[in-house]
Formats: sequence, C-alpha cells, structure tokens
Amino acid sequence: LVGPWQQGQECSLGCAVSQVAQGLLDNLGPELRPSVLKRLRKAASSKACSASALDFSEQIAVKGNSAEKRKQSDSLLGKLGLEEPQIAKLVAKFPKVVGYNNIEEKLAWLEGLGLKKPEIAKVVATFPAILGYRIEENLMLTVSWLEELGLEQPQIAKVVATYPQILGLRIEENLM
Repeated sequence: LVGPWQQGQECSLGCAVSQVAQGLLDNLGPELRPSVLKRLRKAASSKACSASALDFSEQIAVKGNSAEKRKQSDSLLGKLGLEEPQIAKLVAKFPKVVGYNNIEEKLAWLEGLGLKKPEIAKVVATFPAILGYRIEENLMLTVSWLEELGLEQPQIAKVVATYPQILGLRIEENLM
C-alpha cells in the first residue's frame, strides 16, 4: 500500500516512492536482477516518510501480508513438482497468481478431472489464470459443454492437459 501523494509536497512523493520500492522488494525481490535490487533498496531506504506514515504502512502491510500469500502459493505450486525457478518465472509473468484464493481447491478439481500432477503443473505453468477462475461458474461449464459434445472424462482430461486455455473461453462467445 502506498500513502497518498500531495502535489507540492515533496516529502509525500518521496514517501510514496519509498513505499513502492519496499513493496517491490517484498514481493518480487528474488526474481529481480541485482542492479534493480540495488536501486530499489536505495529508494526503499529513503527517509522521506514521516513516522506516522511509516507506522500506517506497516499496519496495512500486516493486514494484507502478501509475502505470506506468496509463500502459500509457492508451496502449493511446489507440491506439483514445479521448481523454484519455474515458480519465480510464473509469478513474474503472472503476479496475480499470488493473490488467488482457493488454489488448492482448483488443483484438486483438476486432479478430479483426471489430470496427473505433472499434467496439472504443465496446465498451471501454461495457463496460470486458471487458478483465478471459479469452479462452478467457469470451469465446470466448459467441461459440461465438452461432455455435451460427446467427449468422455479421459478425453476431456487430455483436451485440458493439451490446451488448458479452453477453460478460459466463454462458451457462447468463443465455442459455439
């Protein structure tokens, strides 16, 4: 979270820049190049923020705790067999994945669909947005449509493993 910047008040702008830099370090630190890390650390250590602004941003950080969400998502993705560099690449390309809820539920749903863990890992690496979809409102509708076409469960699993983006298509707009 970044405090508000007020035009004409350099201190508030410096504080906002410092908070952004610290947020980037907290969330993306391991994925960043050393030269970028050095510059962000310098910006984050800027003492442009007032004590009350720093206290407020720390309170908000504790409530949001994106670092804890990152650890949870990394752990779940690691259980699929994704290595740390693969997870870092996935999060760098698709940072929203860290904020998704019920990741474990979606992974279990894919497994219930008939996909094996290596296939699920490939699906998530290829199409991480799938972890943000609602099972009942998005994923199951597409699977039902595939069943209506006459595909059986093993065939549906193969389609999803081969082309996971199909689960992101809207039936009425893209598939009919």
